[in-house]
Amino acid sequence: MQKFGCMNDFMVLRKKSLYFLFIILLSSSLLSNNITNIKATTTPTLISPADASYVTTSTPTATWSSVSGATDYHIQLSLVSDFSTIMGEDYITSTSYTPATGLPDNTYYWRVRAHSLSGGGWSLWPTAWTFTVDTAAPATPTLVDPNNF
Repeated sequence: MQKFGCMNDFMVLRKKSLYFLFIILLSSSLLSNNITNIKATTTPTLISPADASYVTTSTPTATWSSVSGATDYHIQLSLVSDFSTIMGEDYITSTSYTPATGLPDNTYYWRVRAHSLSGGGWSLWPTAWTFTVDTAAPATPTLVDPNNF
């Protein structure tokens, strides 16, 4: 297929050859209205559990900032930082989430993204935060010194 770069190139067309010419006309007002009305959905800010924190409940509540125009949120929980294995996820309309069943003692990565129906689609994922579930009470200390105290 030949490509033509300017009007002078049309002068070299061969007789009895089939050519297709596509002309695309765009209304500048239509194009500019569509582009300016599409706004990227803002990424939510994670609030709690704080990054690298320890929680003593097996059902910690994750919270994040509200995003203007968001219709729902997608939360993911993983045991690995790259989220190649998702341990749990949910789509919800609120800015907090508590797992329905308890999590085993372990370190978890979590993240949330927002969704907007007004043209922004899904936001980017924020940098994941971690929290460690530690429900085991520490052992009772044994006094070793001073004697007879």
